[in-house]
Formats: sequence, structure tokens, C-alpha cells
Amino acid sequence: MPRPIQATIDSNALRHNLARARAAAPDAQVWAVVKANAYGHGVGEFIPMAERAGVRQFGVFSAEEAAALQDCCTAQSDIMIMGDLEDSNIGWAVENGFSFWVFDLGRLEAASRAAARCGRPARVHLEIETGMYRLGLSARSLGAAARRIRRE
Repeated sequence: MPRPIQATIDSNALRHNLARARAAAPDAQVWAVVKANAYGHGVGEFIPMAERAGVRQFGVFSAEEAAALQDCCTAQSDIMIMGDLEDSNIGWAVENGFSFWVFDLGRLEAASRAAARCGRPARVHLEIETGMYRLGLSARSLGAAARRIRRE
């Protein structure tokens, strides 16, 4: 028999937790991961609360989630696509100012081409291979990526 479950979003607790995190690491950026509709809590409810508490960076899983967040976030907030972004949507992501992961040189090149086409910078985060052999730039590719970014 399923148990009743209730989750409460408490703005005072959020502000308290953010203050503690900022006190511990004053120069760190705070990103609120709100994939899966803020883990079922509702981005429409959570995003404005988080923004009032000073959060300006939000992470989602997919391009579809990023598009949905545009209606919830203010223009001062950044949205990062942490997962599913098809290569065919890189131009759309750059045009809309979303940041996203680059895990190989081909993806970096696609982001660079999209930026040149639309006249906006591509906002990328470099994913680095750390030994799990999944996704990420190798040590050799990381050097090439850094040189490419410096040229831009």
C-alpha cells in the first residue's frame, strides 16, 4: 500500500540554506538543478522563489526543459542544458542564450559555427573525461579545445 508523500517548498529554508552555502564558499556560483519540473515540485512555483532568494543559474536536462523555463525565468537568469541537446539543436541553444556541455571537439566546432551565424557567443561548459570513459574531452582534446576558445 503506497504511503502518502508530501513535499513542502519553504522559501525561508531556501534562503537559509543559500546563505549557509554562500558563507562557506562566497565566490562560488549557486546553480539550482530543476530538471524534471523541479523534481516534481513545479518550476513555475520554484523558479520565482529561487530568483527572489538570489539564484540566477538554473540547470535542466533537455532542450525541451530549457524552452519551458524561458517563461518562468527573468532575463537576468541563466539556463544550462546539462544533458540532452541534439546536435541539430545547438544553433537554437546558442541563439536563445542557453549554455550547454561540450564533450568533444566536433560539438565545440558546431557551437562556434552557430555563434558565428547568429552573432552571439556560444556559452559552453567543457566536460572533461576523468577516467570513467563515458563522455568528455581527453587531456589532448582539452588542450585543443582551450586553444580554439582562446582564438574565438
